[in-house]
Amino acid sequence: SEVGESVNGHLAWLNRLDFKDWVPPAIAFWMAHGEDGERMRCFFADLERLAYSLLVRRENDNSRISRFGDITKAIEARADLWAAGSPLQLSPLEQWSTYQVLDGPFYLEVRSPAARKCVLLRLDSLLARGEASYDHPVISVEHILPQTPQPDSEWMTWFPSPELRSHWTHRIGNLALLA
Repeated sequence: SEVGESVNGHLAWLNRLDFKDWVPPAIAFWMAHGEDGERMRCFFADLERLAYSLLVRRENDNSRISRFGDITKAIEARADLWAAGSPLQLSPLEQWSTYQVLDGPFYLEVRSPAARKCVLLRLDSLLARGEASYDHPVISVEHILPQTPQPDSEWMTWFPSPELRSHWTHRIGNLALLA
């Protein structure tokens, strides 16, 4: 079914993360609401969004474990997971912080190469509406505008000032996924 494919898609993206703290609330929700496909789809979409936001904002292990533990407790208490203030939902500040990282020097902010690649693959998938797939064993994140262009290169003509190069070099739009 379309709902089942959507849930499986969210689970596949969650499985790409280098942490598995999201698994206990996923199991708890599945046990409590496994028969309600639409509710499952909504939950796993929100769980994925939260997990990727935590990754982008570089939340530490304790913070992540605590947050996912709060979600599990909310599920067990049959709390409204879609209410404002629910541990499943991003607060306005968390949303803003996530956007700030995505709109800034992403390459420098997200220091883990695995995390960078994971986020870029997910964004690419969203832009390609799922049509892009990467089954290559090795995928790297590379800069288009080089981090240190040669003094006589065309890059120096296109980006003449150090400030301009600094502004664009580490942004998402200057990063490419290569096999």
